[in-house]
Amino acid sequence: MKRDQIFNELKQRIATGEYAAGEKLPTEFELSAQYAVARGTVRQSLKRLEEEGYLERIKSKGTFIRRPPGKSNADKVISFLIPYPGYIRPNNEPVFITFSQAFYGAIRAASEAGWRVETVPFSRTNNNSDIDWKALEHIGEDSRVMIFNHWYYPAFDALLKRRAKVGIIRYFSHVKSPWDHCFENWIDAVVDTKKVASDAVHFLYTLGCRKILNANWYYNDAYNEKPLGYREAADCLGLERLELDYDIFYGKPHYGRNVANAIRNIWEKTHFDALFADNPEHYFTEKGNIYQTLGIPENVKILLNNDEPQYYLRTSPQVSAFSIDMDRIGYLTAKRLTEDRYTPCRLVFERTLCNRESTGGAYIPPQETKEKEEKWMAMI
Repeated sequence: MKRDQIFNELKQRIATGEYAAGEKLPTEFELSAQYAVARGTVRQSLKRLEEEGYLERIKSKGTFIRRPPGKSNADKVISFLIPYPGYIRPNNEPVFITFSQAFYGAIRAASEAGWRVETVPFSRTNNNSDIDWKALEHIGEDSRVMIFNHWYYPAFDALLKRRAKVGIIRYFSHVKSPWDHCFENWIDAVVDTKKVASDAVHFLYTLGCRKILNANWYYNDAYNEKPLGYREAADCLGLERLELDYDIFYGKPHYGRNVANAIRNIWEKTHFDALFADNPEHYFTEKGNIYQTLGIPENVKILLNNDEPQYYLRTSPQVSAFSIDMDRIGYLTAKRLTEDRYTPCRLVFERTLCNRESTGGAYIPPQETKEKEEKWMAMI
């Protein structure tokens, strides 16, 4: 019926922040003209919204959007957004290890402060354009929210309008982006990937490398700073730019194998002497000898850009890698969120260069990895 349609549309506009908390709603006359219905139909829809706590009528002033009830500081809860229900399970998703580390760090910080962490599914379908606004409706002005990466951007403005206190972890830095106005009002924990790429080129250059292939994800993302770091360093040192964007293969069958074939084809044409690369779905480290997997000679220097040390330590032979302590980032972000006084700030993190000298050639057995996963799973 028409009144149900009006009810649902207005509820959606309130949930998404199109109608912000405290904002005055258009009059019954204006809404009836907008929807081409009688004022009585509009009145029924507004009455239902008022009964469900979305609206507040103030005599002689009008109808206003009520602030979501939210969670008060007394609740001591951090709402950690997850892509979909059931995401917190061991699986083979490439981002899962990095997410689990940040999540585990957040639980640790919350526990130390006497808080707890709840998970809030962002979408029922793992589609960031299909937001489950009902799951988010309890997030209000005093809510503490953690977000892992900018995948959740369709809700950023709504969270900002609700004045939620947000801590976001971004594991690659951006050039100026459409969401900077949100990051400036939140606790913004970001990995400086531009510096990582620049450091990688300079490190390989000191080893005598003069043809360095940069093979990474999100290469043509307009907001990703990693390509800028590589290009600026290569230009500064007078090196030829050699670049491969993994995204051209993403979502297609045999993703890792296609990336390996592309790297091999570039080597056959250029004979590059160094490779700085992301590890697509851990393909490089789980298919035996990494040089045989890629089809390149063993005199090529390999430097991986990894989020989890266990993978580069299991390469055969072992290679160098830039690694990030995502557990620490999750811990420090959550620690800021649990403070009585919420203070927006930017926390910048760098990756650590790990090689045989710094790691001692250590090997992390799969069993130890499994025990680590079970440990943080038990804390959820």
